[in-house]
Amino acid sequence: QGLTMRHDAALLPKNLTKNRYKDVYPYDDTRVQLELWDPATENDYINACYVDGFKTTHAYIAAQGHAMKTLNDFWRMIWQTKSAKIVMLCNLIEDGKHKCEKYWPDEGTIEFGEIAVRLVQWESFSEFTIRKLELQKIKIQENGKGIIKQRHLKQFHFTTWPDNSVPRYATSLVHFLRKVRSTKVPGITSGPMVVHCSAGIGRTGTFLALDYLVDQAEQLGSIDVFSCVETLRKQRANLVQNVEQYRFLHEALTEALTCSTSVLSVSEFHQAYNNLMEFEAKTRKRNIDLEFEKLFLYASDAKEDAYETGKSTVNRLKNRYSNILPDTNHCPLLNVYVKGGNTYINAVFLPSGAVVKKRSLCAFTSPPFPISLDYAYHHALIDTLRPSNPCDVSEKFQIK
Repeated sequence: QGLTMRHDAALLPKNLTKNRYKDVYPYDDTRVQLELWDPATENDYINACYVDGFKTTHAYIAAQGHAMKTLNDFWRMIWQTKSAKIVMLCNLIEDGKHKCEKYWPDEGTIEFGEIAVRLVQWESFSEFTIRKLELQKIKIQENGKGIIKQRHLKQFHFTTWPDNSVPRYATSLVHFLRKVRSTKVPGITSGPMVVHCSAGIGRTGTFLALDYLVDQAEQLGSIDVFSCVETLRKQRANLVQNVEQYRFLHEALTEALTCSTSVLSVSEFHQAYNNLMEFEAKTRKRNIDLEFEKLFLYASDAKEDAYETGKSTVNRLKNRYSNILPDTNHCPLLNVYVKGGNTYINAVFLPSGAVVKKRSLCAFTSPPFPISLDYAYHHALIDTLRPSNPCDVSEKFQIK
């Protein structure tokens, strides 16, 4: 815990203002040392550390969320290390506080010193965004002509991880990790993956440990969580910042190592379905049945008080079945347009991870009774998986 190795460079007067937080410093032995493109105005310091992966030296760079005065340094580091992937685990502003300065454009091009950054395309999911960025390095020679070198990289921005805490669902981070790992960025020999949050220790360390341990499991067939975190902390202080994140790491690992990915393209589905319908040799059960059993094995039981809202006297008549109730923590709150209106509906939001785009977030609900029919129309789109019954009030809200 804490700074255990020399960090003299971070404490130099010229570098102190480049640190976002007091006591969050890179070690001298592992810090990234920047090349000097302009010795008159630059130095080699940036609050970032090389971190080894499993059997891979300098697989990662763990960095702080950069401030306005360090943005040029950040892009110098990206170019120098030939990094093709940036993983961002914080939002620009959290709880009203600036956590990271924006280092990419929403459109057009922005210059950061000698590096020009252009947004090529972006894809937004419910819990993260992927941006493809084009970098150009421009250097003016004595004859006035500029030398332009061009690269592409991808930024993976996870947007639902609270500071000093953990995501609500391990599923969302596991989907995100798989997306990062499976994405190829053509064009250059890929350097270290750059991972940052705000301080570059808690969320950053948890993500690094998860990726490291997935590699270890794939190569050895076993993992050592304690030794992994201990090794990471020798390279940057306090990676995996608190007990909650350490516990969450185990939860995410359980899901990552025992559950196959369910994110498939349309073209892959037919073959995947055929594989699921095959029988497993030892158990003589179909693979699809074994996978379904895992859902019960790893599902966590909600606490009894999680259903208090659905059980309350004013809401009982809105439940089609008394034993099928929504967890209050995941229940949508309806807008109320009349005085004394009720915000409750028997529905839950779906944690969609890498599957659902932001514009199509989903909530699941039972067919409404007349008492809750008006509330159902508050949703922009209603789809039904239940055949219409002429005598069932649910027919009245079907959208053709």
